[in-house]
Amino acid sequence: MHIWKVEILLALSVLAGCSGQVTKEATKEGITERKGQVVWAEDGSELAYAVITEEKQTTPEGEEKLSTRHQIFVQNPDGSQKREVSRMRDNVSGALYYMKQAGYLVVESVLSTGARRFDRVLMNGNEILIIEASEKPRPACPNVSLPQSVIPSPDGRVLASIYSPDCGQVTLEFMYANNLSMIDAQTLDIEQGVTPVWHPEGYLILVAQDGSTAWKIVMKEAAKKIAAPACKSPATSSSNIALDGRVASFEEDVLQIKEGSKQAAFACIP
Repeated sequence: MHIWKVEILLALSVLAGCSGQVTKEATKEGITERKGQVVWAEDGSELAYAVITEEKQTTPEGEEKLSTRHQIFVQNPDGSQKREVSRMRDNVSGALYYMKQAGYLVVESVLSTGARRFDRVLMNGNEILIIEASEKPRPACPNVSLPQSVIPSPDGRVLASIYSPDCGQVTLEFMYANNLSMIDAQTLDIEQGVTPVWHPEGYLILVAQDGSTAWKIVMKEAAKKIAAPACKSPATSSSNIALDGRVASFEEDVLQIKEGSKQAAFACIP
């Protein structure tokens, strides 16, 4: 089921080092923290990342349960200008995209039930629900995996929601990122899993799981079969790989930025 609707700290300090940046959070007994996804802004000027907090709680009945929340931060690559963007949010964070020029992030939350929700988070912290998808049993479809995803276009103007409504089907819904109004929706009959990736020219490609073929999806046009592209990741201009090839990652909670190849960055599609 898909629902469209509007929804309107931990203190941190950053220590900069030669090989990376150590981010230390205030902790107390029963609370642990770890870093989640880290991604570059689409222009490579800043980084966004999630801090995931887990807290053991005891119910009035004496049962222990684990409360999981997360918060989104952005900062410069050298660790300066670090600031919180979101409030503390429920559940574990999943996929993350930082569209700085368009002024928002797409933040995935993964519920304990397996359901996923995606929110657009503005730089002032205001949020709007993009889509919420409940995981429910579907007819058996061997060796096919297509979890719900929401991926912004390279320029951040459009959001693409991709999911499988039934075995052998893939649905794509395109909407404007600024107001979430629908632009186009298409359902394709595809008997295998696919990987969605945006093309730099602003259309979406679905790459077949076996790499044998792909489908070019232009909004308001019929899908066309094309040759599989040279690469199928990153899916858009915001990922852990900057357009110049720099790779960002957390290693034991230390932010590392390493030189990499432009061939591994978005837009390697010929």
